[in-house]
Amino acid sequence: MVLLPLLADDKTRQRCMQGFFIGMIFVLVSTYLSIWFNLPWSSNKNLGWGGDHTVFGNYITQNIMMSFFALLCIDMIGKEKKMFINLLLILAIVLAATSTLYLSAGRTGYLALFLGVSAYIVFRLPKKLSIISLALVFIAGVTAFNTSQGIQTRYQEARQETILIFEQVNAQEAPKLTSIGARWYMWMKSIELIQERPLTGWGLGSHGVKWCEKAPEPAWCNVGDRTPHNQFLFFFTEMGILGFAWFLALLATLVWAAWSHPKYRPLFMGFIAIFIGDSLVNASLWNAREYNFFIIMLCWLYCSARFSNKDGVHHGAGN
Repeated sequence: MVLLPLLADDKTRQRCMQGFFIGMIFVLVSTYLSIWFNLPWSSNKNLGWGGDHTVFGNYITQNIMMSFFALLCIDMIGKEKKMFINLLLILAIVLAATSTLYLSAGRTGYLALFLGVSAYIVFRLPKKLSIISLALVFIAGVTAFNTSQGIQTRYQEARQETILIFEQVNAQEAPKLTSIGARWYMWMKSIELIQERPLTGWGLGSHGVKWCEKAPEPAWCNVGDRTPHNQFLFFFTEMGILGFAWFLALLATLVWAAWSHPKYRPLFMGFIAIFIGDSLVNASLWNAREYNFFIIMLCWLYCSARFSNKDGVHHGAGN
């Protein structure tokens, strides 16, 4: 309600995106400097290549923003007339993708980057070129998978934790608390809660109470007493079918707005893909850093698509 009128102004939107662009450049530079130096403002102090080099917050939120930053740079290529600026943008894209794939332990970041870039390609390029580009993205993803120790480690952990949680649940044993295992278990129990009260839900703020009834063990109660790490299930559990429908309506409104402006459509759809991807594995509208990013950016993109002239003029960070 506050952001939409403010961001209806073109110059305000330009300043906001320039601020985001500068902020992400600072984070990106800090990420690479942290390979050699223990930066006072960096969350992690892992020297050397590899490992987690998150600068602010945690790797989930940083990688979500870095993925969108990469999309923003891709969107600016070709819209900038100066070759030197385009070369800098290409360098920023490569560094942003590399920081997510090789200098972070965040599986959400891998998913966000892949979904965002893929959606951008589909809605930016003609069909034949998009197929070729998606194939190249797939090859790049396979290459990163085979060369990034971080991706290999996190993949093996996810695979083992998934197998373990289903074995323990099927055997009716108390499941072991793990990162991916916890998500599977919370999703299972959330679906049970939804089935018990699908129409009205259990009430706003009720998830923690009902979760701890389902999983009273202290360790499990503590890990899931805030969110089920899935925004779709979160709304459905607490607010029933109407809450779930509201979230779908929000996503549909964003898609409609994206479709209304061809110039912003690829970037907007890439953002929506990142938003949906994160919402499937995290509470995207609950965690402070995540919901701040998503709400501000969805308002920025909505206003860009709805209030910009459809004359082909791009009002982005580079102008």
